[in-house]
Amino acid sequence: MPKKQQDPATTDAGRAEPPGERPRIEVRTYTIDRKGKLEEITCYPVDFYGSCPVVGDTILSPNYANNDFYVYEVERRFFVEETPIFKGWALILKEVDSSGFPRQLWEEWHEASKFWDDVAEKEAEKYYARLLKETLRTADETASLPRNNK
Repeated sequence: MPKKQQDPATTDAGRAEPPGERPRIEVRTYTIDRKGKLEEITCYPVDFYGSCPVVGDTILSPNYANNDFYVYEVERRFFVEETPIFKGWALILKEVDSSGFPRQLWEEWHEASKFWDDVAEKEAEKYYARLLKETLRTADETASLPRNNK
């Protein structure tokens, strides 16, 4: 089982709280080791998922250490009201086999992401080329205006 991982690039994404403050609603994921002990894997603001995963959902999560991924199934879900301000969902996950369909899905997702990233990059290049052309044209027009020397 993996040790707790958190992608630093996404920990503050979509956060309503100021930096340094805990999210008001968190989703924490856990696995249960062979001795029956809970092991926390991740803790993200609920917005990270879009909504809280439910029992039966499958989560594909990157394994940065091995350049691979984990596949978990949500087995149980608990709502925990820590205080009136801080609350969240505790998800008990079971690691499942990553071969077959999950691997196909993981690879297809990344191939599609690369395609759409390339499309976005080409659109950005066109946009900035147009913007540069318009800026240079405006600069040329401004430079050719008669100057008023008083």
